[in-house]
This record gives sequence, C-alpha cells and structure tokens, in this order.
Amino acid sequence: MTKIYSMTAFARYEHKEAPCQLTWEIRAVNHRYLEIQPKLPEAFRDLEPALRETIKKHVARGKLEVGLRYQLDNNQETVLAINKELTQSLFSAFDQLDHIAASSNKANKSALTAPNKLELLAWPGVLEQEQSDLSQIKPQALATLEKALEQFNACRQREGGELKDFLLSHLDNMGPLINQISELAPKNLEQMRTKMNERLAEINHDTNPERLEQELLFWAQKLEITEEIERLQTHIKETRRALNQGGVTGRRLDFLMQELNRECNTLGSKSQNSTATQAVVELKVIVEKMREQIQNIE
Repeated sequence: MTKIYSMTAFARYEHKEAPCQLTWEIRAVNHRYLEIQPKLPEAFRDLEPALRETIKKHVARGKLEVGLRYQLDNNQETVLAINKELTQSLFSAFDQLDHIAASSNKANKSALTAPNKLELLAWPGVLEQEQSDLSQIKPQALATLEKALEQFNACRQREGGELKDFLLSHLDNMGPLINQISELAPKNLEQMRTKMNERLAEINHDTNPERLEQELLFWAQKLEITEEIERLQTHIKETRRALNQGGVTGRRLDFLMQELNRECNTLGSKSQNSTATQAVVELKVIVEKMREQIQNIE
C-alpha cells in the first residue's frame, strides 16, 4: 500500500431512488484512535452496529461524525401512531404530581391542571410517524454508506498526498543543513582551544601543553557529533520509507519526529559555532513543521 490518508476530511453523498432520498454526511478530524459518532434518525437507530462495522473496514483512525438524513417521496403514505409506553409514563407522572400536591399544605393546588390532548400530542416522542417501507430503505442506507465512505476516502487520499509531498520536500531541506553542521564540526575543537587559551591568558596562568591537550581530548569526545549525524540520517531515511510505504503510519511518523527532535537538541548542545547553531535551529523548525502536519496522518 503506497497511499497516505489524512484524518481530516468531509464527504456528502446523496442517493435518490424510490421510495426516498438518502443523504450521508461524514466529517472527520484527527484523533489518536477511531471514534465514531453516529447521528441517525430515530427510525434508523438499529443500523448503528452495522454502520460501525462498515466504517471500520474503511477507516483506522480519526474522530468521525456520521449523519444520515432521509426524505420519503410525497406519494408515500404516512401513518401516525401514539407511543403508548411514553404516554402511560406521562399519565403516571401526572398522577404522582396530583398526589404530591394533595399531601402538601404548601402546594398551590389550583395551579395543577390536567393536560389536554393537544398538549399531550405535542410532547416530544408521543406522536410518531410510521412508514411501512422502511425495512426496504435500510439496506439501501447501508449500501449508500459504502458509497459515501468511498468519497470520504478519496478526499482523505487527496489531502494525504499533499501532506506526503509537504513532508518529503521538508526532508529534502534537512539534507544541506545536516551537511553544513557536519562540515563545521572540526571547528568546534579549534574554537574550544581558542577559548581555553584566552581564559588562561585572562588569569595569567602559564599553559601546560600536556594538560591542555588532555583537556582538549576530553572536549573532543564530548563535542563529537558523528553518531548524532548518523542517527539523523537514519531517521530521515526511515521517515521516507514510511511515507512511501503508506498505510496507517501516522503514529510511526510521530515517533520519528520525536527522535529527530531529540538528535537536533543534542547537536545544539554540542555546537560551538554560531553558524552551526543557526543551522540546528533551522532543523528544529523544519521538524516542528513536519510534526504538526503528521498529527493529521492516519
């Protein structure tokens, strides 16, 4: 698999075929894991388990808000029905209110009046619409969800391709900076020698050549950056490999950015040259820019 997918995307898919029109909308932002937030009409709530399984086949990471809207053809017969359980619960609640009011001396009994039928019908959930052909529409809804996910993944792939190009170009920019730091490394010891001689001169201390060379040898080992340069180049190579391999690679890339940043910090602590220090700062800026964009990769 060579495709890179972004976790941020949007897709809207409409399907109009008798006896209704179905519209899916999928919005997604980055997330550490896969989090699905279905927003289904009440009549389609039973599709949620199948919806989740379908999405998992197409998406590995991200926070997804998945909504469905449907509209029946005008010639579809609509049947109104009373939600008996809810209505009975409401009557029971009214009876309890009457009982509490009757047993309380402080209650204003005249303020408690029985609701009329229109008020009951207006209560959310009491009056329901039943469509006899919803059982035929639900399979269509799941089939069109697949189409919506295809559009969604196409959008994610386009954005992922742009992210890949962005990251590869920044990896290219790191090469000259690393070479510059490597070329300036021998000057670290020369500058350290100069600083030590200047310091000894300030305190009027005679220089012991043997002791000075021992001290310089110690600092030469401390300032050696060969390993850091090699690790930087290894991490860059691995980042390229992960990008070209594609698939679910966001966490791997994020880890590599942490390692790149770690090596840059070490280089910065060893740098004794202002030009090299500036190059390290530019490296860290590039790594941070890449890290921010990698947060959006699946």
